[in-house]
Amino acid sequence: REVELQQRRMIDELSTPVIELWDHLLMLPIIGSIDSERANQITESLLQAVLDRQATVAVLDVTGVPIIDTDVATHLLKTVRAAQMMGAEVIITGFSADAARTLTQLGVDLSSVRTSGALKQGVAQALATIGYRVSKTAEV
Repeated sequence: REVELQQRRMIDELSTPVIELWDHLLMLPIIGSIDSERANQITESLLQAVLDRQATVAVLDVTGVPIIDTDVATHLLKTVRAAQMMGAEVIITGFSADAARTLTQLGVDLSSVRTSGALKQGVAQALATIGYRVSKTAEV
């Protein structure tokens, strides 16, 4: 029984990795479907990482989430609000055109959340938030 619990914890950790990209900057790539249990796991992982690493910005990348509907958006908003309560700003990246259109048609209000279509843009926004500037160097 104990082995099963350890394996379950390991699978849970692997399915919601929180990556420290830079000092005070985290990224959480989300792959797969999000239900209530998974949403709680995502929230817990992010909040613990914000606390442990003293993060001020987190990028949640939803590129790998196949369906983003009202329920998923609600879960994401709760995660964002919880992180904000701990002092971290969250940028959600990776909304597909279909997801953006669907959420707009459903009337889901994400106006209080920073979003970016592409991960690269979201990471650049996050770096700017913590005081770094991203610039292209001249090619040699």
